[in-house]
Amino acid sequence: MGATISLLFHTRKSAKTISGTLPIYLRVTINGSRFETSISRDIEEDKWLTQAEKAKGISEEAKTLNSYLDTLRNTAFNYQQEIRQEGKELNIQTFKEKWLEIKEKPVMLIDMFLEHNRKMKLLVGKEYAQLTYIRYETTLAIPRNSCFINTVRKTWMSKNLTTVSSTSLHSG
Repeated sequence: MGATISLLFHTRKSAKTISGTLPIYLRVTINGSRFETSISRDIEEDKWLTQAEKAKGISEEAKTLNSYLDTLRNTAFNYQQEIRQEGKELNIQTFKEKWLEIKEKPVMLIDMFLEHNRKMKLLVGKEYAQLTYIRYETTLAIPRNSCFINTVRKTWMSKNLTTVSSTSLHSG
């Protein structure tokens, strides 16, 4: 079965706004660990049903808020299902990353080269020659040397601009 998720909508009297309303928070608990976030909605203290975790009454304002709370509740349980379907462990960290839409850190090209070269070095003499490893290290050195890149860029631009200039002069 795995981890269980519990949701609680609540107000916080200590965070009362200037207008006298209370901000509403969502607390998610998974296996005893908590994540709490504001839902960016406020309510007057006498219009909040603490036990029911919703706005009281049948006014349009109450219906709209309660509908929004239901949407957030459904979203939380959908995220729980998505995390499990992705084969990840359901814990407060994975839930929080999903809720806040935190994506995995992208792997940078240089980091990939460094990891590749580290593995290559271990295989020198077994599957690869020393010279092959040296070539990979040289390949890595090129993008890391910005002076080299600037030189190549300037050389390319001067050759191509000269070619374009001389071509346009002769064609007219």
